[in-house]
Amino acid sequence: MPVKATLINMKGRCDCEGIVDMIKTGQTVPFVMLIMFFIVVLVIWRLGKKGWRPSVRTIAGLAAMEECVGRAAEMGRPVLINMGQVENSPIGVAAMSVMAYTAEMAARKGAEIIVPISYAQIIPTVEGMLKSAFAAAGSPEGFKREEQIVYLSPDQWAFCTGCQALLESRKVATHTFIGHIGGSSMIIVETGARVGAVQVGGTTNLLQIPFFVAACDYTLIGEEVMVAGSYISGQPGALSQIAANDAFKVLAIVLTILGVALASVGSLALAKFLAT
Repeated sequence: MPVKATLINMKGRCDCEGIVDMIKTGQTVPFVMLIMFFIVVLVIWRLGKKGWRPSVRTIAGLAAMEECVGRAAEMGRPVLINMGQVENSPIGVAAMSVMAYTAEMAARKGAEIIVPISYAQIIPTVEGMLKSAFAAAGSPEGFKREEQIVYLSPDQWAFCTGCQALLESRKVATHTFIGHIGGSSMIIVETGARVGAVQVGGTTNLLQIPFFVAACDYTLIGEEVMVAGSYISGQPGALSQIAANDAFKVLAIVLTILGVALASVGSLALAKFLAT
């Protein structure tokens, strides 16, 4: 049976027609833009290695993190690092990056931390990241698994009740709530506000953002949560991805405006081009 898409022919030469056949109709432009995205990321990353840093908008909640953790250390009360009900997922990775950053800062300032967990399968990952955070802060002996990692429940309302109990019984001074949570978010952040904790909240669940804005001192909205790990790391590779994403968002906006303008005068040239 003949193979339609052959990348290398019998003479060892590249068969370009075979490569073209492998690209589905209507996917050529997205494929080219994907390649362009990787090229932009690579270029910005190489520039970063040489000392250049892309300009990234300041995220107020993350910028205030040091002040919030310092407040807890001065008051002698703990920091509750709440990731909500996250698993090993993109939002989970972002939340755990912020958790590690906050834990390292708390270790440097001598503040106590509490990390509530909803799903048992992430405990080894959280434990390893906390160990690394305390070691990076020069205080490896400060990591105490039994006291700092608190397993609650995968059930949303049981997890909510556990967080309430921690906030009230431990008199939490700072509550970072960055991750994923459902309808119980308002109950948790309202409890944090009632006990007088400074709260930094953030979620990709758009339905819960109004509650975070109402009860938290600082709020990360939507995509700010996903880029939080890259933002706080300051590494060229991470910042290059943010810059490349923003560049392609601008390109998408320009193409949308241009397409609408052309369509309004009866031209579908751009739409047809993007459909190739």
